[in-house]
Amino acid sequence: MRSGSETASTPTSTVSDPRLSMIRQVYPQTPNECEECLRLGTEWVHLRPCLTCGHVGCCDSSPAKHATAHFHGIGHPLVQSFEPGEEWVWCYADDALLTVKLMVFFEFVDIERMLDQTHDPIADFINAATADVIDFAAAEPFEKFKEKTERLNMLETYPQLLKRADTIGYRVTKVVYRGYQASPTLQTMHDDAIEARTKLRLEAETEQQAQDLADMKQQRETDRERANQTLEEARVVHQNRLSTVATEAKLRLERAQRQQELELTRTTAEQDLDLRRRGHELELHQREADNAEQLRFLDGMGRLKVDITRYLVAQYQHPDKVIRIDGSTDSQLHLHERGA
Repeated sequence: MRSGSETASTPTSTVSDPRLSMIRQVYPQTPNECEECLRLGTEWVHLRPCLTCGHVGCCDSSPAKHATAHFHGIGHPLVQSFEPGEEWVWCYADDALLTVKLMVFFEFVDIERMLDQTHDPIADFINAATADVIDFAAAEPFEKFKEKTERLNMLETYPQLLKRADTIGYRVTKVVYRGYQASPTLQTMHDDAIEARTKLRLEAETEQQAQDLADMKQQRETDRERANQTLEEARVVHQNRLSTVATEAKLRLERAQRQQELELTRTTAEQDLDLRRRGHELELHQREADNAEQLRFLDGMGRLKVDITRYLVAQYQHPDKVIRIDGSTDSQLHLHERGA
């Protein structure tokens, strides 16, 4: 069993590049070789043809990195992968390069197929793994890519690698994700995005805090108004209760005064009535005594043979009333009163 590690480089977004207008219909000047490496006698790993002039240079995994040097020297930013089955285009001007580090564990299965299908199995592994990583990373923003990197430890994430390994007589047993490295430009973009998001979040939190403070102040003001209203209502109820108590006390006092006045009036009337009754009784007793004395006097006069009638008439020569009784044949009685 052999194990190896390699690096897969991939763009992290499929957003259209405005520099695509620089693409021309070109024919690679050296389809199977790096121009500079061929001239200098150096080795290369992958080839990258320029889509503007057709220059073929070696990738950044190669020692000389002639494709990048071509960009810096000529200014043509767009290159394309020259590996079988890869169709992605890279823009050096954006430099949003993401390096993914993998360790691939594989077993040798069929030597006949290996000799028949490939002359460089390691390069095939690198190309296929790179294609799978590109498919995995290119469809996601950088943040989503970082959240899903655990899936890079799963074999089902590498269908092209598994298929290519089987085609050339190998079997991949395990892939271990060993981290990533972002280019300075991508890292700066990422940091700027984090800073912008952090700023927006802080602004949102500040605004939310301000809103919460305003809401709290408004709520406190509402609570204060409600409390004042409750106190005012309690004060009015208390005043009404005091007024009611005072009115009831006044009414009780007036009733008590009237009762006292009535009781005094009743007592005074009873006393007056009693005095009158006593006066009448005394007067009656006095009259009875006078009458008895008069009777004794008259009785004494009668024993002395005095004419009582004449005495009484002489005593009362001027009577208060005169009553005359006239009789007739029809037996009708008439009473006439004449003042003296």
